[in-house]
Formats: sequence, structure tokens, C-alpha cells
Amino acid sequence: LYSIYRILDKGDVESAQNRNKYNVSYLIAKYDLIQKKEIKIAINKGDYKNQQNMYVVVNQGEIYLFDETHLYRLHSSDLSLEVISEAPKDLVQLQRNAAQVVNGKLYLFSEESNYSFDFKLNMWESLPNPSLDAQELVFGKVEATRVVNDKIHVYSTQSRMIFDTTKNTWSAKAHLSPLGSELGVDSLFIGQYVYDFMSESVKENKETKTTHT
Repeated sequence: LYSIYRILDKGDVESAQNRNKYNVSYLIAKYDLIQKKEIKIAINKGDYKNQQNMYVVVNQGEIYLFDETHLYRLHSSDLSLEVISEAPKDLVQLQRNAAQVVNGKLYLFSEESNYSFDFKLNMWESLPNPSLDAQELVFGKVEATRVVNDKIHVYSTQSRMIFDTTKNTWSAKAHLSPLGSELGVDSLFIGQYVYDFMSESVKENKETKTTHT
């Protein structure tokens, strides 16, 4: 088990913008789940630009982290972070569940643009946009993504689009679905079901269940 925790250290105050500057570092711990003990812990200090999000993906057993500015590889031996590639400038405002790895490629969906990264070729490639009737999936909020048979199902607030990674094309139109609006930030896809861990309480009675699938 690898635990990744972002640390923000307050720096000097920018008088011009009247905002605080923060130094970003990452505390990474490695645990042995069989022996039930901590193996190693390390703090990575570097020139990390993003203060908000770090996305973790796995490709062929290797752990990668993406912070909207750079793609890093985690070295399991000393828990250090190595810069693999600088991200395209317009790849910003990613949502939490908008990153997926399919057949050696990292796919990222943002509000302004969509990209893939080929781990073998170490190269970024711009992805096509959906049709006009599904522009909210390009410029709106992506609630969740799910990989099924080399196709990435992209859920927005009220609809679903499917991106075929083998053909590099989107489905012809958006499919209306209330699923996206039901998903919380900690939702988890397993098989044909999605499990949603909602923070607000739900009253259960004889006619309704609190489980959403």
C-alpha cells in the first residue's frame, strides 16, 4: 500500500495579489499489508506547481502521478518522484476521476481539452472533441470515468459519452443519464456496479433503499 499526502507550507505573502504562496511537497509512505508494518516513508520536496490536485495512475505495475503540470514516476525503492514529461499548457482543470490508463496510454479529460500520453513513446497527443451536442463533457464537469472493453465511459452531470481508444473516436451523441448527478467524489466502479459513498444522510424506509447502483 502506497499512501500519498500533499503538504502545503505557507511561504511569503504576495503583496501585489494579496494571496499566500505555498511550497508544495509530497509525503509518501509504503506499507506491507501482510506483515502489517510500515516499510519506508519519504518527503519529496521540489518545484511542484499545482497546489490542488495530484492524480495517481498505474501502468504495468509502475505508479505515476500527474499534477496538471508534470507527469512523475514513483520509484518504489526510495519513494522518490522522477519527472517523466511536462504536460501540455492547456491541460488544466481536471476532475478527480478524469484519468484512466488503457493499453499503455494515459487518458485525461479536462474542461478545456482532452489528451493521451503514450508511456512507451513518452509523447502527448491531443484527442478529438465530442460532437456539439455533448460539449459539456469538454468544457463542463466530468463526474466520473470508467473503462469497459478498451472504451472509456465519461460521465458528466447529466449525460454519458463513450470514447473508443482503439479508434480514437467519441460516440455519435451523448446518452442521457442521471447517474453523474448521483455520484459523490468517493464513488467507486467495480464490475457492473458503482458504489457511492455519500456524505449526507439518507432516510431509509420500506419502499426505498439507501444503496445506489
